[in-house]
Amino acid sequence: MHIEREDSVRVARGRANAHFIVLSLLPALAIICLPAGCNRHPPASAPHPPAVTVAKPVVQQVTDFLEYPCTLTGIETVDIRARVEGFLQSIEFKPRQMVQPNQLLFVIEPKQYKAQVEEAQADLTKAQADKKLADTTFLAEDELYKKRAEAKYSRDQAEAKAGVARGQVDQAQAALDVANINLSYTQVVSPIRGRVSRNLVDVGNLVGAGEKTLLTTVVNDSRVYAYFSLSSDDVLKVKRTHPHVTAAAKPPDYHDVPAYLGLADEKGCPHAGSLDFVETELDVSTSTLQLRAIFENPDSMLMPGLYGRIRVPMKTFDGMLLPDTAVLSDQGGKYVLRVNDQNVVEHVVVTVGKVYMGMRVIEGGLSANDRIVINGTQKARPGARVDPKLQVLPAVPMPSVQSASQPAGTQTRPGSQPRPASRMADDPPGDLMLESFGPPAERDAAAAASPIAYRPRSLTIQPAGGR
Repeated sequence: MHIEREDSVRVARGRANAHFIVLSLLPALAIICLPAGCNRHPPASAPHPPAVTVAKPVVQQVTDFLEYPCTLTGIETVDIRARVEGFLQSIEFKPRQMVQPNQLLFVIEPKQYKAQVEEAQADLTKAQADKKLADTTFLAEDELYKKRAEAKYSRDQAEAKAGVARGQVDQAQAALDVANINLSYTQVVSPIRGRVSRNLVDVGNLVGAGEKTLLTTVVNDSRVYAYFSLSSDDVLKVKRTHPHVTAAAKPPDYHDVPAYLGLADEKGCPHAGSLDFVETELDVSTSTLQLRAIFENPDSMLMPGLYGRIRVPMKTFDGMLLPDTAVLSDQGGKYVLRVNDQNVVEHVVVTVGKVYMGMRVIEGGLSANDRIVINGTQKARPGARVDPKLQVLPAVPMPSVQSASQPAGTQTRPGSQPRPASRMADDPPGDLMLESFGPPAERDAAAAASPIAYRPRSLTIQPAGGR
């Protein structure tokens, strides 16, 4: 009985505690439930369209250029070699000295060759005396034959000996000529005007023994050639833009095709020149065509052996430009995001050209009044509305061919403004220029007056190793 009473008391006490907990939580539940039941908010409104920056394409003249690396060489380069054997006796120049044609550079010991000349001269004198004796004998036998017919045999012998004597005179004269030539080769001279390199052999060394020893090199760098190679695709472009360059109907004149040269440390391409030569066929191993341009070099800034970049203008046209960052790519190619009159974004596929100063040329797919997203492309989705903010793009400046830091002595075509052909220091890689060439009549007059608007004299120097 006592145990049952304790259980009933314990149960009654648990129920009382549960009632107390429920009563104590009622005010908190009322506070929580009251706002939910009484303060109901209206549905959320649609989000505001994202703000993007749009701009219309910049329309201005653009000149398409071909740009290639090039290598510079002097217009004439001659290896000076020993053409006869002997000991080097003296050196008659200083390294990098400017020398003139026929100026003495080296002297090879001439004693042996002077003796050979004297020996050949003596042989010639003897042969001439023998000829004189043979001629006298023939005249005597001829007179005797006229009086006595049986003297014919002696006359014929005398005539043959006279012929042999004449041949010996000619042979002796040729040997004397060779001896004089060999003696002249001991005086090693420069065949051209140019800058001479250092001597590659010192005085006292034997030269020309078994080989034509290379003594030094002379380079004419008053003008320089720039050699570069076009890809097969660009060859077709050149043929269509400048058909006379590769025409075979008449000797081509390349000099009305301007070319511009820039060195590694120069801003732009400050050196103006012209095309000079086009190879007759492509190199099948590389599928390239070699071309050559010529440039004046009055201050010797253009050293043979330097690498540079060369630009050749192709065509000028009215082009549309957009920031290159506004042109996007996907598997379908290049595209831009255009905002229509309802401020809805459209996906527009475009045909693009090359890049100049951060601006991409748009060759097709857009009109001049289209609004293109140039900032905020991540927020713009095709088919979605946006809040466009129009920005006017400034025109791209048209730099001239002469850069602000034009090297001293750089020349342009007389009577004309400096040719625009230069990429400035902050240009991204690209092959485009913005320029104005001027009226054709002015260009023709300038080309006619240009010191480089003619084909240079073709001088072929026989290597000094051969006679």
